[in-house]
Parts: sequence; structure tokens; C-alpha cells
Amino acid sequence: MKVLRFGAATILATAVACGSNGSTTTSSSSSAAGGSTGAGSTGSTSSGSAAASSSAGTSGGRSGTGAGTGAGTGTGSSGTAAGATSSSTGAPDVVFAIDMHGGPNRQYHPPSAPAAVSPYVYGFNTFGMMTQNPHTRWGILRNGGDGTTDWNWTNDYTSSAADYCFNQGGDGRIAGDLLTTSATADGIPAAQDAGIAYIATIPNVDFVAGPVSNNPYDVNGVQGQYACGACPGPLPGCAPSYASGTDSNTCDFALACNQTTCAANANFVPNSPRKGSSFCTCAGSGCSGCQIDGDGGVFQDELVNYLKLNYGAAGGLFFMLDNEPNYWVSTHPEIWPSSGTLSCQTGTVTFDEIVGRNIAYASAIKSVWPETKVFGPVVAQDGIFYAGDYTDPHLPTPFLDYYLGQMADAGAASGVPLLDSFDIHFYTVASSGPDCLAMPRSFWDPNLGQQYSEAQLWDIYNGYADDADGFFSAWYPPQVIPRVLGAIDTAYSGNASAAPGFSISEYNFGCETAIEGGVAEADGLGVFGREGLFASTVWPLQSLSGSYLPPAFDIYRNYDGAGATVGDLAVSATTSDAVNTSVYAFAHSGDGSQLELVAINKNSTVITIGASIANAASFTTATAYHLVGGNPAVVAASASPSLSCAGGSCSIDCTLPAISATTIVLR
Repeated sequence: MKVLRFGAATILATAVACGSNGSTTTSSSSSAAGGSTGAGSTGSTSSGSAAASSSAGTSGGRSGTGAGTGAGTGTGSSGTAAGATSSSTGAPDVVFAIDMHGGPNRQYHPPSAPAAVSPYVYGFNTFGMMTQNPHTRWGILRNGGDGTTDWNWTNDYTSSAADYCFNQGGDGRIAGDLLTTSATADGIPAAQDAGIAYIATIPNVDFVAGPVSNNPYDVNGVQGQYACGACPGPLPGCAPSYASGTDSNTCDFALACNQTTCAANANFVPNSPRKGSSFCTCAGSGCSGCQIDGDGGVFQDELVNYLKLNYGAAGGLFFMLDNEPNYWVSTHPEIWPSSGTLSCQTGTVTFDEIVGRNIAYASAIKSVWPETKVFGPVVAQDGIFYAGDYTDPHLPTPFLDYYLGQMADAGAASGVPLLDSFDIHFYTVASSGPDCLAMPRSFWDPNLGQQYSEAQLWDIYNGYADDADGFFSAWYPPQVIPRVLGAIDTAYSGNASAAPGFSISEYNFGCETAIEGGVAEADGLGVFGREGLFASTVWPLQSLSGSYLPPAFDIYRNYDGAGATVGDLAVSATTSDAVNTSVYAFAHSGDGSQLELVAINKNSTVITIGASIANAASFTTATAYHLVGGNPAVVAASASPSLSCAGGSCSIDCTLPAISATTIVLR
């Protein structure tokens, strides 16, 4: 065997499989990530990329075409990436470098020492995850979405709004699904029993659903029959090409807002941030003291107080300021003013409307429970820049800068931080495998622009290539996490209020039912932990049956099937090919004898890797678990990686299966 040296570590060039067998493998890497490296390595590096990234011959194609053999011709899915070590030399295709004393290789303010990874980055929206994946150590669950904007906590009534023909219903339960014990939903009691944090959504609008049901799905016991018309309903003549009929008012239900005029009625009752006193103090879901008051009002500080009294002692219970306010005109015309007929309505949600409501409701929450955490403004996509108004008078100042400045000042004035996590939704939903694999780089990589043009990214993120509002002209390449962290620092620098963290409560990389989606999710979780997110919760867009999303979490939070997790400290970990591979390393606070590596292979072929570990313990065992195509589950690899340690350094070599995520456990 040929021996290669990386610093003090020794790496054996013959690789033992971390994959499905222990045979020696000498395959060269070929890209499946949309753009393999071509001739002409630049030699430049960025934080998180240890070795040269290639530019000449790099694909601009989203379909997976990239540099092949020779001078950058051929297809990325089958060509050998120029610059990769030839298999004939016996050298590894990719080199990982780990330093247990070094900090994670963040793009924004990289720490010099190992840094804590927030457990809340391992989060899911509430889709029955505790029942479907009982061994996964979820960090946080979020109860949110469009249905929470006009949710009435006193009786659990809500409207599906324009998402589904304004169908409305409820069951009379106080706090509804927040306190559910149903096996198909995730409630606060079960989450706290399992040590999982929880986010509840607080409506910030003027009206919420009254105790009125309409258009039941099951009429006279016949499934699929409706009381007053099926959904989708008919489209008006003015409907735009993308209209689906789900925003039709098939029941002619009396909405709170009739175009620009809004008023409470029996179907929609007033919602307010503060009651201030005479709170409901009873426990359980059967008490009458939490019903709607005689004036029909619903008060959100009373909900916060109710949850604090009954569930506050366990901790980890947080609050989110509504959901996607920049879309209220289109998603919630029943409670937000607009002009024109349904399907064609227009209107705005201004910077100050979001800021004013967030300050009012955050102040109400903190007046009852100062220690809890508040997430806002929960805007989506280009709402980060424009809120819900492309002509807002505060422009060209981006919404996030204006919002953060206002929340910082309001927190300082109130004496308690009103914003604990700046929260957004950012979907990068791709449709092809190569694109799905590349999308986690949207959140950190300054070199993503070498692979995708502005128009290509805009098309993936939004479904069309026209960046009419200029969002991506300002944010290209996106680098979402370092950009937002920088904005937070700027707004709160010198302010008396503590700076918030950054969270992403809805995201999705696409390809959920394919291995590419699972590997992308595993890669994204590594990015979120390394780059310093406070919290993240994925929103599935496809059925969870056969989905690769939950097992991607198991790579970090249940790799052995019995609840084993990676460490809580991110340490320095770099790869020689940051386009087609990723590596994340995790140490354990208070125990230097444990280390886990999460290795991502986005190539469509098996690759060999050689990893050096500096400042290492004297590890004696290395085991591997992986997520590969054909089986949406993390399973133990049939062979262990080769491990060698001496003098405070270790080396690992093995092969990684094609399009895979692998957890390597060192003890």
C-alpha cells in the first residue's frame, strides 16, 4: 500500500469501504451536483472549503452537465473531474481535514475554537414526527403555517382561507393541537416529555375564526360530498394564469374583510395582543374560564399565560409572530383588506404594518413571560427585502434592515428583548437531483454563482426566471446565513437590547422521495449547525411515506437506530472539493474521547476519502452508518473505516457510496 502524509497524520491510500462492502475501491469522482470541476483550478479557498475550487470548465448548467474529462467537456454525471487525483496513483479522490481544537469554518465571523451547535437546528414542523420517528432526537417542533394566522386558541377554530376555499371548522378544544395527545400530531405535552422544544404561533391579525363551521367534507356519511360546493371552485374571468380555484369562496361564507372594508361578524371575531388582567388560570382542556369573553374578543397574552401556567416549568416553549405576513393579501383575504375580486385581489402589507404588529404582540408575550423566546417576522422569500409592499416608502432600505433596527430600539425601550430569533422562510425547492444536491450551498457558499446564474437560481426558488423586483441582484450569490447574521450585528451593535439569533422555520431543498433529497437535507443540517443558526424546521412538501427527510435527521440524531446523536460542538472540518462533497465534525463538550464526522458525497459514483484529524484523542474504533439510495433509512455500514492514530493525530480512509450521507463514529 502506498502511504500519503497529511501533516502528522498518516493516511493509507487503499480505502476501506464506509459503504456496502469492504473491498478496496479506486474510483475517481464524477459530479452529480450540477457542475463538476473542469480544467484550471483557481486555487482559491473560502471559509468551509479547504482546498482549491475549480472555475474554468465549471458548468453553468442546472441539469447536471459540467466539466468532464480533459478540458471541461462531457457530462458531470459520467466524466472524471479534472483536478481529482487519478485512480492509478492510489491517492484518495477527496481529502478531509479535521482539527478538534479549531472552530467551525463559518462564513461569518468564524470562531477560533469549537462552538456549540444549537439543538434547535434539528427541527421539523408538526407532522406527527414523534410518532413516525420515535427514536429520532428532534431538537424542536413548530406548530405553524397558513392555518395559524386566523386560529382561535379558545376553541381551536381556524379557516383554511385561500389555501382551500375558506373552509372553516374546529372542535372546541382550548389550545387545540398545541395540547393534542393524538398519535398523528405533535403536541406540547408529548414534546416536553421527550425533551423536545416547541414553537407555538401567535396570530398578529385583527380577526380570528369564530366558532362557525362550513362546508364539511363528509356530508351524510358520503365521503367526498360537500355541503355547499367542491373545492377547487370556479375561477372568475379575471383570474391570472396561476389561479387554481382554491381561493374561491364556494360557500359564499361571510368574511371579515369585504375588499377594503373589514369588520367582525359571527364567523370572524376580534383578536388582540393584550387582555392585561383577569386571565384564565385553570388547567386542562375542559375549563370554561378560557372561552371567548362576552365581547367576542380573543387575547393572545391570555394564551401565553395559560401555556406558561400549565407547561412553563419544563422550559423550551417559544412563540412565533404569525406566519408569512408578506403573503396575507393572497392567502388571507378573509381577514386582510384587499382590492378586487377573489383570485384577482391586490393589496399591500407594509413595513410598518408588520413592525407595529410584531412590537405589539411581542410586548404582550414578554409582559406575561419575559423569559420565553419570540421569533419574527416570519416573512418568506423576497419578503426579506420588501415585506408585502414593493413600493414601501422605506425602500430602498431592505425590510430586514428596517425591521431589525425597529425591533432593537423597541427592545431597548421596553427593557426586555422583544425579538429572540429573526425568523424567515426560504425555500430552495429544486426538481432535478443535481439541483437538489446543490441547494444547501444557497445558505453559505460565495462560489455558488460559478455554477448558477441569477436567473437559474431565481427560477429554482420561485418557479420563474424573471427577477423583476431585483431581489437576487442584491443577494447574488445568496449566502443567506452570513448576510442575515451581518444585518443582525449591524442593527444591534451598540444597542441596549440583546441581539437575536437567526432561524429558518420553513425550508425545503426538493427531491424528498429520492436519495438526492435526503442527502441534500443531511448536508443542509450540517450547514445550519456549522454556520451558527439558532433554529430551523423543515416543511415537507411531499408525503412522508417513503420520504428521505426523516432519515436525513437520523444521520445526526439517531444514527444507530437507538437515539445516538452527534456531539454538541462543531469543530473545524474542511474538504478539498466543496462542490461535490461536504464534511462536518462534532466533538462532545466535557468529553474529548468522542468525535463524529458526517460525510456527504454528492457524486454519482463511489469516491475514496482520506481524512486527517489534528489534536485528536487516541481513538481506537471507527464505525460508520449511512443513508443511501433504495432505502430511506440510516443503516450500519458492513465494513468499518480504516483508522490509525499516533502522537495526537489520526487518519481515516474509506469509500463513500454514491450520493450518500455517512456518519463516522470515533471512540
